[in-house]
Amino acid sequence: MLTADLVILTGQLLPNTGLAKDSGIKLGSSGRIIIDRSTMTSDDEVFAAGDCSEIHSSILDEEIPLQPASLALRSGIVAGTNAEGGSLSLSEVVFNTSFRLDGIDICSVGLTEEEAKERGMNAHAVEGSGYQFADYYPGGKQLYTRLIIKDENQLIGGQAVGPSASVWGNLLAMMISHFQPLYYLAELETSFSPLTQPYWPSPVLAAKTFKQ
Repeated sequence: MLTADLVILTGQLLPNTGLAKDSGIKLGSSGRIIIDRSTMTSDDEVFAAGDCSEIHSSILDEEIPLQPASLALRSGIVAGTNAEGGSLSLSEVVFNTSFRLDGIDICSVGLTEEEAKERGMNAHAVEGSGYQFADYYPGGKQLYTRLIIKDENQLIGGQAVGPSASVWGNLLAMMISHFQPLYYLAELETSFSPLTQPYWPSPVLAAKTFKQ
């Protein structure tokens, strides 16, 4: 018997792509079907979506399996529409994930600082933390944010821990996928109410600390 403070169990979902492989459709490094932004495979009459497929992310500089439910749903809509003669396209994939651990919300979007440097990027990290309500309003928790910036001002990743982490993660994902500069977040017009959020939530504070 082993004693531990925390046990993490992980697993791997393996795609059933035997039919695609036998048909000569090109598979990627993960064994999934390679698709483009229109979800078209190497056969221009076949579209693929969801767990069985992967797509190249120019921001992450790697092939991304479309396993998360949000990506599977988006790719399914695009594949179904285009298979019927439509012309939809997937937006840039940044891999936005969130979960809850021991009552704490955690979200990660795009690249970490370590991942960015492994890819040879000139990456920097800025951090911010802040109370979720106005300082004088009781019962809140801290929200911690880490932003990853490439070159001068391009946001390429972020991690948030605390209340509303996934909400801020969604905003960061939008900025990253549309190549929006960090100063957009630093100058974001935020709402204020003592029982909802302070004047400047921690993601905004983190963006304001970045010096070009």
